[in-house]
Amino acid sequence: GLRNDGAKLLPVPKAAGAENFPPVAELVKKNGDAKKGAEFFTTATCATCHRVKGQGIDFGPDLSQIGGKLSKEGLFESILYPSAAISHGFHGVSVTKKDGTALVGYATGETDAAVQLRLPGGVDHSVAKNEIAKREELPQSLMPPGLAAVVGADGLVDLVAWLQTLK
Repeated sequence: GLRNDGAKLLPVPKAAGAENFPPVAELVKKNGDAKKGAEFFTTATCATCHRVKGQGIDFGPDLSQIGGKLSKEGLFESILYPSAAISHGFHGVSVTKKDGTALVGYATGETDAAVQLRLPGGVDHSVAKNEIAKREELPQSLMPPGLAAVVGADGLVDLVAWLQTLK
């Protein structure tokens, strides 16, 4: 209820590429085809960052149990507006090294001497702190907005139907 009240006062901006999508309240009313949704998970590039039951790339949150964690509405909102709520431990960081090399990912660990980053593709990379010229926490999600436009509104409904089965 609190989230719904907040959304009335502070509406979430439209996701890039999703300008023609129906509102979430309308999408929630539709029933999707979970079998098609499972196919979209791979073809819509979801698996390039997320794992489900050991399949996919270990970069974003593991979605193996997502159907038991988020409501149908929450799934739509997470996909359409990925920066609205970023999962704990997945806040992005940008690191620029003194040699000009720029890295973007999220911190998986840190010592007095180095920062461990997980980079897109699931690659782990350690950066010595004495090599860092600039480190910046990113306010937006590492999941790009607009990915739902790859499958369209009906494909998104199918994808969410499949995600709901993951418990």
